[in-house]
This record gives sequence, C-alpha cells and structure tokens, in this order.
Amino acid sequence: MKNIFTFLFVCAVSLTAFAQFTEDFEGDISGTWSLDAAWVQGTSTDIASQYFDPPAHTTYISVNDDGAGSGVDLSGYAVSPLVTVPTDMNAITFQYYFIDGDYNGDDETAKVLVSTDGVNFAEIANLVQSTAGGDVDWTDGFASVADYAGMDVYIAFGYDDGQGWNYGFCIDDIAFDNVAANIVSITSAASSCLASTFVGNTVDGLINISNTGVAALTDIELAVTVDGVTENVTVSGLNVAPLSGSTRVDLVDLITASAAASNVTVEIVGVNGGTDNGSSDVTSSFSVTGYELAENRGVLVEEATGTWCTWCPRGGAFMDLLKECFDQHFVGVAVHNADPMADNAYDSGLGGLISGYPSAVFERNEEIDPSALIAPVLARAQEVAPATLRAGATNDGGSLTLAVEVHANVDMDGSYKLIGIITEDGVTGTSSGYAQVNAYSGSGAAYPLDWYSAQPSPVPASEMVYNEVGRGLIGGFAGENATISIAAGESFTHYFAATTMPNTIQNNDNVYINFVLLDGSGNVVNAWKQGYQETLDYVLSAEETVINVESVRVSPNPTAADATLTLTLEEASDVAIDVVNVSGKLVSTTVLNNQNGVVTVPVSTVGLVNGMYFVNVKAGNTIVTKRLVVNK
Repeated sequence: MKNIFTFLFVCAVSLTAFAQFTEDFEGDISGTWSLDAAWVQGTSTDIASQYFDPPAHTTYISVNDDGAGSGVDLSGYAVSPLVTVPTDMNAITFQYYFIDGDYNGDDETAKVLVSTDGVNFAEIANLVQSTAGGDVDWTDGFASVADYAGMDVYIAFGYDDGQGWNYGFCIDDIAFDNVAANIVSITSAASSCLASTFVGNTVDGLINISNTGVAALTDIELAVTVDGVTENVTVSGLNVAPLSGSTRVDLVDLITASAAASNVTVEIVGVNGGTDNGSSDVTSSFSVTGYELAENRGVLVEEATGTWCTWCPRGGAFMDLLKECFDQHFVGVAVHNADPMADNAYDSGLGGLISGYPSAVFERNEEIDPSALIAPVLARAQEVAPATLRAGATNDGGSLTLAVEVHANVDMDGSYKLIGIITEDGVTGTSSGYAQVNAYSGSGAAYPLDWYSAQPSPVPASEMVYNEVGRGLIGGFAGENATISIAAGESFTHYFAATTMPNTIQNNDNVYINFVLLDGSGNVVNAWKQGYQETLDYVLSAEETVINVESVRVSPNPTAADATLTLTLEEASDVAIDVVNVSGKLVSTTVLNNQNGVVTVPVSTVGLVNGMYFVNVKAGNTIVTKRLVVNK
C-alpha cells in the first residue's frame, strides 16, 4: 500500500513539467521529489553504516537497508517531479552505488522506472552491481527514454530488499542525454586459466563486453594479437541489450601455453556491421605463462562445500578452474556437507580440519580459501615427487579391491599411510537439495564466478552440474597403515581391504579413483588420479609379488572370539601382521620369520572392543589389508 500512496501523491504535487531537468540533490527537494520513507537525502557521513558505507559523493539520495537492521522492510521509491523528455535526448543518465549483495540469498534489486500518469510505472532498467576498477564504487548508469521523447513523465528509482536484511542503493547527478547508438567497450580480458597453466595446455580467451549504446549489440569484430600476430575474428548471433547490457565472448583454443609468457591484445574494430563506435575503451591486454610441472606429481585439494552455503560457488568455480588448468596434476575432491551429495565419513573427517565454509584443505596440512589456491598448487606441482603412484583394481560384483603401487624416486624407509578416494564428475539432481544457494547472483563478479553472477539464488537444480564429488573413501579418512622400506627405483604394492562401490554413483564413465600417500606425520608425499576404467585396466608391475593376494582370508568374520588369518606365500619370506583400529592405532603386531607356502596365523581379539579392525599383512614389498569385525 505504501508504494501506491507514493504514486498518487506524485499526481497531487507535480502538475507542471520541468522542461530542463537535472538533479544533483545539493538543495532542498522536499517540494519537488516524492520519497518513500525508506529514502533519505544526505552525505556519505550521514548515511553510512557498518556494511553499507558508500564512498563520498557530495549530497545524494539513498536507501540504507543495512543500517535499519534485521526485519525492517526498506523497499520503496524515489519519484522525480513531472519532467519533459527532450526530443533530442534518448536516455536518462545518473550516478549510482549498489552493492547487489543478496545477503543470505535474499535478492536486493535497484530499478529505474517511468510513468506518464504518476500511477502506472514501467521498468526501463534493472541495475547491476556498480563497479569502478573492479571494486564496488559509484558508477555511471543509463536508462533508455527514447520511447518517451517529447512527453511529460515521472522518473522513479526503486529499491527492494528482497524481504531480507540487505545493503542499499544510492542515486546522484541525474540528467537527460543523447547516447550514441553504438557504445561497445571491453571491460576486461583474461585467459581461461588466468595467468598460469602448464606448458602445452590450450586455453581460451575470455573477453567481457559492455554495451552502453542505445542499439542492441548483434555482432562484433575483434582484432586479436597473440605474440605479435594479428587475426580478425567476427562474433555474430549476439543479443546484448542496450544501455548497460553485457556479455562474455569466448575465443576458444586461443593460446597454446609455452614457457615464455604469451601476450594477447584484443581490440574492437567493428560493431553491428560497421566501424562507428562511441567508446574509447576498446582495447585490453593479458598474458598467460606455461610452467613445466614435475612428472607424476599430483596435488591434493579437498574442498569443503554444500549446496546450502551461500558463498560456496566460489569453491566450485575455482576447483573447476584448477582442474582445467593443471589437469592430471590437480587431485581435487569436493567434500559435501548436509546436502544429497554428502558422504558422512568424508564430511566428518574433513570437518576437523576446517573453520567454516567454503574452505579448501591443501595437501592435508593447510586451510586455504578456494580463491587463493592457484599459487600454492602451481608451486607444489613443480616439486619433484618422492614417489610415483599408480593403481589397479578389480570389481567383483560391486566389491572393489584397490591396489596402489608406490614406485620410489628416493630411498623410503618408515611408516606411511595410503588413502583411496572415489570421486564423480557431472553429478546432477532434480530435488531442491541440488539447487545451489548463490551469494554471487547479480554481483558482477569476474571470471571464474561470472557464470554464478548471471544466475539467480538459488541456482535451480536443473542448471547445476557438480564435479569432483567425493563419493567414498577407501581405507578411511586417515588411510591404511603401510610400512615401506625400499630403495630408489624399487616398488611397493599396497592392497586395500575390499570396499563396496557407492550406490550414489550416477555414471561410472565419470568416476575417478584418487589415491594419496601420507608420511608418518600425516603430510602428503604425493597424490594421483585415474579414471575408473583406466584403473580396472591397469596392469600392476611385473615384479613378483611374494603374497598370493587372492589367498588372504580372515575367518570367522565377524568373530566373537579369536580369528584365523590364512595366506599363501610364493617364496620364502618374513611375514608381519599388524592389527589396527579404525582410527589407525596399532593394537597388535605378529612377526613370523622365514615362512613359505600356506601360512596360518591366529589373530587374538583379547582386549579388543566390538567394532571394525584392519589386518595388514606384509611380506616383501607387498601389503594386503583385510577387514575384521569383532562382535563379542
């Protein structure tokens, strides 16, 4: 009812049109403008609050939703006096400040409207976040009034807080202007890998275009110069709205990265089939450098995320970027919390290493914001790997047995742990739990968050595709114990206890088997990933295995008393049997010297509480792990 009252009041007080209209709000406007209670006139000192603090801009009008506090609806309108749109003018111009923060997913909006009767208002602009130099700041705004030339109209500025506690909206320096038909600018340009990738990787050029002319942008011609060689590229089929419309043009496979920086300059040379362009911001440059990454080095990053988390799109966007730009060298896992993709054991384990969401745990020893991962991943990927990891597996009726080979590049002698991680790309869903809450909606955020900026909050489930989803752990979050004593050039094989393939998997073709080697202190020695089918097809090293892997049995299992371990050795060897609990604590050790053929070993459960245990059998350079359930 409040908004209708404002518009009726406009009709009562504004009967004579202003033929020459500008407004800088430096004087008293009480007799000319109609303001809802939400709107105030003042300076930044008068208006600022903790989270809504506009830069100084003399005197202006504003709504401060933040300052009003939670639960207060400050939606409303500021309506101009009756003004005449000059026949030689086609736009209303203004300066504005709008964070478009959408706190807690509530969509705050800032709009420009026009009316010929003061009652029925038509929207002529839906404003985006105001930025200058990449930061939220005062900026130029435009709205087309070409359809109202020569007419008497009211101009309204509307703010809606989305029924939540949001930020606000400021307006200053309003005037009519004649805006050129074509004003097309390059607002930014970058490679799809930003500044860094690996030598030989092919990356795209991402060119952000702004159209502030009064004509829609349908095609654009770009002169693209890569390391001194220029080629003109025409992009057609665009439909970029006039007066503050924008789009991103992707120049696919633009650069093949080399060890020297590749320098790119992009210039607009044609707009809508001609060369007439009223913008001076038509050129932008960027560079990308390829780095030689260490052979067989993988870098583990575990992202803490959830579809309920407003800022978690940041994690997903940067994880996808790292996957594209570091390929096999990036071993990424999206560990979901409290949504349909959550794996409870993984979520619980990672929860102890983070302080909040979104977060990323780098190589199991440092929590890093996902947006800051590029530099540490690049640095680690260039370090020579102490050991090379490869894996083979068998799937017997849904029971997966994973074997990881450790090929030593340096002498290795000590206690280690091995972890297997099952991930899946291309995960989708139809329930509301797959819809991603999105704090970046309408924010104007740059790549790689620009897609989320263009989406609503939440992003509908039908639009979301989730990658690197952690589907399950092999060996638990802490991993299975492995005592390794091999010289550089030698290999060691660890056979994990069999695990059931997760029933949440949607498509085995999108599944990856990731495996991680930790040292005795829990630091990552190396990590690697293979496609699921690649892992099933992998042939383990031809080096003889002392243990006949298929022969290893623990029975009875579950057991209410002692159990018996049976195995067959292919040659004489010492055998070590360790029993560890699910936390990785060693509970018993048995060593048998110079064994051969069939070996039978009693496994005592005296002093063991009910639960699951792992029996690790080591002979030569092989460890085979079996589960034992104690149920007394």
